[in-house]
Amino acid sequence: QTLCMALSLSYFTYDLIYCALCGDFMNVVHHMFTMGGLASGVLNGKSGAELVACLFLMEVSNPSLHLRTVLIDMGLKTSSLASVNSLVFALMFLVCRLVIGPPLVWKTLACPDNDYIVKAGGFGILAMSVMWGM
Repeated sequence: QTLCMALSLSYFTYDLIYCALCGDFMNVVHHMFTMGGLASGVLNGKSGAELVACLFLMEVSNPSLHLRTVLIDMGLKTSSLASVNSLVFALMFLVCRLVIGPPLVWKTLACPDNDYIVKAGGFGILAMSVMWGM
């Protein structure tokens, strides 16, 4: 769990800088919530299961998100593949972030052993997921 969190923390650090340079404020905030929780988990050796589960739920839809960009760049925005990909993305996002995510965040908030930064990160990611899902 620690290795997964440390590697993910390094990726989010890179991507935070990239998003900041591109002016992508929403992703900067998303990355800050994520990095706070991951850093706490790596440094304190606590909350590993919750953080790795959260990572999976947050990132499982990324291949479809990136494929969407590739298809647009290839001029295939209106293709059947793009339509299927958009459906897959929407379903994964909905199920992972808006159906499975809230109970995980609730358990994270209710656990007395979790650091406040982990709780704040979980709640922040859930709030952003709800905003993006609207």
